[in-house]
Amino acid sequence: MLGAAEAALAAVIAVMLAQTVLRLPWYKVLFNAAVFALAAMATATIFHALAGPFDTADAAAQLAPVALAALGSYLVNGVLVAGVLTLSGATSPISAWRDKFLWAAPHYLALAFVAYAVAFTYRDVGAVAMIAFALPIAMMWLIMKQHTTRTRADIARLRTAKEALRLSEARYRAVVETSTRGIFSCDAGGAIHFHNQQFVATVGDDAPCADRSILDFVSAADRPAVEAALRTAPPQSRSLEVHLPTPQRGERLVNLTLRRYANSEDLLGEIDDITERRALESRVEQAQLMDSVGNLAAGISHDFNNPRTRSESEHTNAATWPSAR
Repeated sequence: MLGAAEAALAAVIAVMLAQTVLRLPWYKVLFNAAVFALAAMATATIFHALAGPFDTADAAAQLAPVALAALGSYLVNGVLVAGVLTLSGATSPISAWRDKFLWAAPHYLALAFVAYAVAFTYRDVGAVAMIAFALPIAMMWLIMKQHTTRTRADIARLRTAKEALRLSEARYRAVVETSTRGIFSCDAGGAIHFHNQQFVATVGDDAPCADRSILDFVSAADRPAVEAALRTAPPQSRSLEVHLPTPQRGERLVNLTLRRYANSEDLLGEIDDITERRALESRVEQAQLMDSVGNLAAGISHDFNNPRTRSESEHTNAATWPSAR
């Protein structure tokens, strides 16, 4: 219905009306106005060149020009926007076209036929036809806007939850990696899935520990007790002292703690090297024993010396009593 100039003017007016709602930066408004004006001019020029003046009497013959005019609008929009994205360094022309416009081709074609139907009905019915067509389109736009708003809110919540989870995992990993105890995760058979660096330092094995069994590091004498603990470990912690033969530091005594994850057969384990602690406790006990023996000997000596001292005192007094009389 409109010529190229009138179509371009209508496109610019539509962009300005949309700006009252979208509140875009001025440079984006100018760019959108120019793109839509050029696309509208291309659409009108192609349609009038192929179909001639708008003729409501032969609508079927104008369907092919409508489709080609939609293709022209699609190409003008796609080339201009993809070119700007490429010049800005954001992406390549092919990527910009694929991400921004490839999926929109059917929509351009469908909307072109809707626009043609609106124009066709307007020529026959008048302005009432515009309301009849505009109302469903406006309702679809409102539904899409509401859906988009909810989707954005859901995405924002998911991003917040994802960031909180990332921070929680980072804090947990920092605690695990800086722990002074060896921490590991294994299944009921003892196969290790995860361990921290302190675990490697405690077992003293330079070979990778993942996918090996905790039983590989335990002395043969303690393996039956560890196997039983792996099978029967409760959700609460269970501890036992075991010996770990290490290549560099000899046999180490460790406190092994196991607890089962909730609703899982896997276990969380900790190993704490208590070799030096037990040696210190032994030395303290030895010192306390020697102190007790010393105190006992002093007491016996004191008890032995008291009768002797009393006897010598009585003998001295007996010797002096006659002279006193």
